[in-house]
Amino acid sequence: KLKALLGEKSIALANPDSVFEATGCTVGSVPPFGNLFSPPLLMYVDQEVLTRERIVFSAGSHYHSIRMRPEDWVKLANPVIADLRRDGR
Repeated sequence: KLKALLGEKSIALANPDSVFEATGCTVGSVPPFGNLFSPPLLMYVDQEVLTRERIVFSAGSHYHSIRMRPEDWVKLANPVIADLRRDGR
């Protein structure tokens, strides 16, 4: 579904070096605020995530997390919201 949304034939997860180069964070510590980075990173989120009462994610380290209401995160991060779940789930 993400390939179709992006209009790409293939996609892959970024390798750890690429993640660090783009964000200054190691894999597992990247916060979901693409607008914090330069250049800004476009964020994508599955619409199902936004049905939760709270979401929890990395706060830029492997030791700290942020817990917030999904609607507050959407206001701050301005993600692309889409149906990204695998079929049958």
